[in-house]
Amino acid sequence: MLLRAANALPYNKSMTRSYLLSGAALVFSLVAGMVAYSLADSYIDRLPNHEGLYLVAVDSEVHSRPATLPGKTVFVLVDGLREDSARAMHSATKLAEHGHCRTTSTGGLTISRPVYALMSTGLEADRTGSRNNDDTSPVAAQSIWQVAHEAGLRVHVISELPWWRQLFPLAFDDYVIEPDDSVNYFERANLGDLTIIHPVRVDTAGHDYGAASPEYLEAVRLVDEELSAFLDTLDLAKDFVIFTADHGHSETGGHGGTSP
Repeated sequence: MLLRAANALPYNKSMTRSYLLSGAALVFSLVAGMVAYSLADSYIDRLPNHEGLYLVAVDSEVHSRPATLPGKTVFVLVDGLREDSARAMHSATKLAEHGHCRTTSTGGLTISRPVYALMSTGLEADRTGSRNNDDTSPVAAQSIWQVAHEAGLRVHVISELPWWRQLFPLAFDDYVIEPDDSVNYFERANLGDLTIIHPVRVDTAGHDYGAASPEYLEAVRLVDEELSAFLDTLDLAKDFVIFTADHGHSETGGHGGTSP
């Protein structure tokens, strides 16, 4: 009886077509998802390499030392520090009394490794070829660290990251990787003739909590306190200090865009 009832059901062509379309849509979605995942997973490998798009051979390398040198030269890069946060720091005020305070514009690619390359060479990302944080190959452009090293100066680094050495592997005499961002990098630094001090705790707080968070403000306060104490050990009439950042952070956390 059930069999006869089933056989008695009319053939529904539109319903069959609907099932076929649904199945095709499912297959298409799966294929599209697999293609999208493959493209995303291989994104970094498909980017232009560190040879750059516009590098040309030039005769502009510097091999001579200047007539006079500072007692010490210290390049302080506080990773992820917003400009408004920096201007409110006591250490920035102290430096401004002995020098100049300017706004840095690095262009639209406010990502750490490309900006390290920019600040080291004076060349934007289209010329250094450094466009992301995942490519660990050296850049082809000459850096100020290499110029100093080749001139016989001692070039030292303390950072949480190996990225400076990856970008410029022949430029440094002493390279300390300090993975604990709660350490006072300014006390830990072994000063050479030219020294990079690169604390990352502000950037970590920005990513984890956002720039409007108490955690971010506390990280800025700690770096300010440590930098202020470090400046007291220098003679700012003779020593040369550059204090800057690679990028800021949005209030909810994150960077990379063109907003101030």
